[in-house]
Amino acid sequence: MSNIVEKTKEKLVEYEKRHQAILSAAMRLFNAKGYAATTTASIAKQAGVTEKTMYRHFKNKEVLFGACVSSITGDMAALWQSALERNKGDGLAYLKAISSSYVEFVINNPDKSMFLVHLYSYRVIPELDEGFRKTMEEQLGVLERVVESLQKKGLIRHNIH
Repeated sequence: MSNIVEKTKEKLVEYEKRHQAILSAAMRLFNAKGYAATTTASIAKQAGVTEKTMYRHFKNKEVLFGACVSSITGDMAALWQSALERNKGDGLAYLKAISSSYVEFVINNPDKSMFLVHLYSYRVIPELDEGFRKTMEEQLGVLERVVESLQKKGLIRHNIH
């Protein structure tokens, strides 16, 4: 019985590795060539898998592109949530943690960072624009509440010139 469990775990780990390899390859190619010029065949080749395998993970290029967006926004949201939890009740420390976690994200994830830079130039899937906008608005809402709280406490000033 444990042999079946071990084999299943191994297959799951391999599946996840291929899944991540496809996502990473897609981001690199979307960054280098743009959405329209990137083919599923080139993504599969870059990921070291067959196109058939790629389609087992992602229905089509549009779904794969959406998965790239979701992967990045999920990573960023997790960083921000972690910063919030580590600095609960200390708004200034939270803002510093957000800033440093963003810089760390950019340094450690150049392909994902560049993908974000190019995201709005792609404008290929309206639903993704809406989902990305919603996620970013939620995150910015958290930041706004922290800043407002710090302003009320007199720890930061609101200056618009």
